[in-house]
Amino acid sequence: MVSEAQKKRETNGTFKKIYNLHISVSRDGDKARQWAKRNTSYGLAGSFARYPEVLEATGVKLKDVETVREAYVKGLGVEEAARRVSDKLLEDAGFILGGTPKEVLSKCEAILPLVRDYGVDHLVVGVPLGPDVPEALEIISKEIIPALTK
Repeated sequence: MVSEAQKKRETNGTFKKIYNLHISVSRDGDKARQWAKRNTSYGLAGSFARYPEVLEATGVKLKDVETVREAYVKGLGVEEAARRVSDKLLEDAGFILGGTPKEVLSKCEAILPLVRDYGVDHLVVGVPLGPDVPEALEIISKEIIPALTK
């Protein structure tokens, strides 16, 4: 049995390319980075367990990631794992863009040409958004998206 979505794809003949951009933004850049480190910590720990060669190929130092993963393996929790993610590791991993609106916008502007080169049709801004979600949503909707769509 063919679903309606499948019928639509068959008649359209193409899929849309979507890029999911994870950001953590706040007027307090340190808090935004700390919030991003929480999500980055479990992304790194999982990647280290499954795909260490991919992490290494991106330039991430495996010894730094190993200490993050160790926090989970020893049951120390996400807060301890996040503390083990340095600002440099957060940047190098590139899972989440974190910082002030200006910092995040600058990073987005650096990524957009690459995303466009790959023929991406839609950019989705996704979680973790920030330590204060209402503040983050306001910043994203009033400052970041308008600047990126100029």
